[in-house]
Amino acid sequence: SGWLQSLEQFWVADLTFSTTLLGQFLEDMEAYAEDLNHVMSGEVLDEDIPPPSVSLPKLAALLRVFSTVVRSIGERFSPFRGPPINEVYVNDVLSRVLSCVSTAKQVQFSEPVLTAGNECVGVLLTSVEPYGLLMEAILAYGLDQLDCCQACGPDYNLAVLSLVTLIIDQINTRLPAAFVEKLLAPESRLLKLRFHREKEVMSAVLAVYKALLSLKNIPTLEAAYKLVLGEMACALSSLTGTLEPSESAPAPSSICPSIQHPTFASLTLPPEKAQFIVIFNLNTLTTIGNTKNSLIGMWALSPTVFTLLSQDMTLVHAELTVFYPAIQYAALYTLYSHCTR
Repeated sequence: SGWLQSLEQFWVADLTFSTTLLGQFLEDMEAYAEDLNHVMSGEVLDEDIPPPSVSLPKLAALLRVFSTVVRSIGERFSPFRGPPINEVYVNDVLSRVLSCVSTAKQVQFSEPVLTAGNECVGVLLTSVEPYGLLMEAILAYGLDQLDCCQACGPDYNLAVLSLVTLIIDQINTRLPAAFVEKLLAPESRLLKLRFHREKEVMSAVLAVYKALLSLKNIPTLEAAYKLVLGEMACALSSLTGTLEPSESAPAPSSICPSIQHPTFASLTLPPEKAQFIVIFNLNTLTTIGNTKNSLIGMWALSPTVFTLLSQDMTLVHAELTVFYPAIQYAALYTLYSHCTR
């Protein structure tokens, strides 16, 4: 790909040639996807139709070359710079790439194809503001790729998490609350990836959370905020339920009643996992709490970050402080950090 990118001035100088070449790459991708579709349908294969062992590597290679050429065109690959590249063109290309990768995945799981496909979708997504059916397709694609993380290595996980963060950033104010609810549901792969052994993956998950908590759409931001708080309430309730009760300690059922969420109501978490979740989620809240002069952080959310940390979270709990001091420290540090901004 290096030599292709070195030809950047030529790609930009003759955009008609460049888009024609991209069109040929795309037609070849669709041809391989069609071959894979024949395999999936169980039709009797013609001798000319290659098996998946041939089609999948070629599809992955085409996706990589396609991404390289688009990246080489650079800022000129924009629907706002005029023909031959316009909004209709970019939307059509992105829709066709999504279709090719989705078809390949249905036939046979191939990490190289998915990795190349995610890179290609990411490169195209930076040049478009998707609406309607295309936006729905991108959101479904992101969630589907996230589900594949269980079967793949850390490099793939990092690429998918980066793509999900990009999807959130690009769609932003148009992001539906239903997408956030799926992303932060107890069974979501995103939540499981927080416990990945690779720190880079954990940091990438944190970036997804911070993108969600930076949304400018208040109803969708509030949906994300309430789910983050609800999971924390569930984790704190699970922790206090394992402690020896004392006369001054509140009952587990009365822990953080104002921030409990029905999605997590039936869950009981093991202590180690619960402690990690509280600390991780407190970390994500710094996105809101540490934004200077943020009207959203100060007034739009209920409870506000200050009220949450100073009143709503039941952290003045003798046993909790003794057995889980890291939680106490994380909460106090988050509050201090918020108050000094």
